Amino acid sequence: MVDIFKEESANGLRNSWNVYPLNKLDMTRYVVPVGFHYSPNSKIENFQILEYDPVLCKTCKSVLNPFSHIDFRNKFWECPFCNDRNIFPQNYKEHISESNLPAELIRDFSTIEYKLNKKDSNFPAFIFVIDTSVDAEELQELKETIQSTLSSIPPDCYIGVVLFGTMCSVLELGFTEFPKLQIFKGT
Repeated sequence: MVDIFKEESANGLRNSWNVYPLNKLDMTRYVVPVGFHYSPNSKIENFQILEYDPVLCKTCKSVLNPFSHIDFRNKFWECPFCNDRNIFPQNYKEHISESNLPAELIRDFSTIEYKLNKKDSNFPAFIFVIDTSVDAEELQELKETIQSTLSSIPPDCYIGVVLFGTMCSVLELGFTEFPKLQIFKGT
C-alpha cells in the first residue's frame, strides 16, 4: 500500500487513485473519477529539468509519465487518461528498454519540468479552485492570499477561477470586455 502523505511530500502530487485502469472496461468501472491535487510550490528533492520537449498523447495531449503502460517490444505507450496507444518517437524507439528508461518514466521523477526547445505562443495557465462553503473569516483570508498571488503572476498568463459550494461557477478572467461566467448546479 502506498503512503499517500509520503508520496505527496516527495513530489507535491496527490492522486484520487494511485493505480490507473489497465483498459477502457476497467475505466468505466471506476466510481471516483481520476483526479490530481498538485502543489507547485512544494520542495522536491529529485526535481528534474529535462532539456527536450515532452512526448504527448495524440488524442488527449497528456504527457508521457510513470503511470503510462509501456510495450517495450512493440515500442508504444498507452495513455493512462484516454487509454489510446501512441508510438514512441524515433529517438525513444532506438534507446528505450526496461533497463534504459527516460526520466519521465521513472517513478521517483513523477514531478519534472521541461525546458521547451520550441517557442510557443501558449502561455502558462493558473486555475484557482475555491470551496465557498467555508466561514466568512476563512474566505477573507483566502481572498487576500489570492490577491497576493495574482500580483506575482506574470501578465501574459491565463487565469481561471472555479468556485464551488451549492453552485459551481467557472470564471474566465482573460476577457476584459466580456468576462465569461458559467454556472452549474452543485449536484
